[in-house]
Amino acid sequence: MKTTGDFERKQKISGEEKFKIAPFKKKLKKTKPHKHGDYYELIYIESGQGFHWIETERYPIRPPELYFLQPGQLHCWQFTEIPDGYVCLFKTGFFDALGDGRLIELLEMIDGKHRIPLRDEAFIRSIFQDLYHTYQSKSEFARDKILGNLRVLFAKILSHQSQELTDGLKNDSIFVQFQKMLVLHCPKIHTVKEYAQLLHTSPQNLNAVCRKNSPFTANEMIIDQILLESKRYLLYTDRNIGEISELMHFNDASYFVKFFKKHESITPHKYRQQYFQ
Repeated sequence: MKTTGDFERKQKISGEEKFKIAPFKKKLKKTKPHKHGDYYELIYIESGQGFHWIETERYPIRPPELYFLQPGQLHCWQFTEIPDGYVCLFKTGFFDALGDGRLIELLEMIDGKHRIPLRDEAFIRSIFQDLYHTYQSKSEFARDKILGNLRVLFAKILSHQSQELTDGLKNDSIFVQFQKMLVLHCPKIHTVKEYAQLLHTSPQNLNAVCRKNSPFTANEMIIDQILLESKRYLLYTDRNIGEISELMHFNDASYFVKFFKKHESITPHKYRQQYFQ
């Protein structure tokens, strides 16, 4: 593998290959920051939890969602639950013959393109499944079918993103800001009331905004973020339960253990143990 500066450069498409798709490996995965070669990466996350760093942004993984990475972008993963989904790699040359490179240009111009939350999950899942099975089949018309599916997929993403930009609603802005604040202030802040104050809105409105833009209440999103942060320390550090409890801003370790077990049906110790037996 080649390196660029201090960062590893991975080249997952070799030789004359211009398209590749594979399912996520069914295991916990923590990668070092790395860059990819001269290809794009479209990632579909159907399930799993953890974090995805792209350049300087850290995204809590909240399936179902897509990630779109351009050539040379720095990123890394830190999963706290085994992921499921697909990774699709392609070069612009795969489209050039039919002039579909314009679709990629449009995708690159979309605001917030790195992470794309999904609404029509079943439709997106079916496209990725068909892409994978067609790629595996190596049939005579596989390339044409793959191109057709990618056109539909890109059009769906563009349509969704265009609608998001057109809406421009204040409530959507509150939801985006709340997501950013969760990353910045969690686990120091535990309550909907405190986040609502930071956002200059009421707890009731914040909950309504979260319900409108996601399947969860604001409190459920806070709990989810605390659990994600807790799992990160349990899996990737040697800190004991008491130390992690303090880092999560719980008054004592026993309350942290009760909180974790209530939402995960397992104690923090057993959660850590099941991956390191």
